[in-house]
Amino acid sequence: MAKKLYTKAELDKAVKSAVSKMKKGGVVKKKKKRPMNAYMKAVNKARKSGAKSFVYNGTTYKAKKMKTGMIVYGK
Repeated sequence: MAKKLYTKAELDKAVKSAVSKMKKGGVVKKKKKRPMNAYMKAVNKARKSGAKSFVYNGTTYKAKKMKTGMIVYGK
């Protein structure tokens, strides 16, 4: 049994159809973002305000600077 050969026009039409479906959201669906937990809210608040430390659940987390310049918080 021989495979069916497609013309360039048929292939172009199929590709355009697939791309338009993806743009319309017919093929790819995005998930909803999960809400941030309380710890991450506290970290973001401290990071945005430039705080050297913050307290969460009675534990103090202090700012540390990584080699790349990123600020992280640890115990």
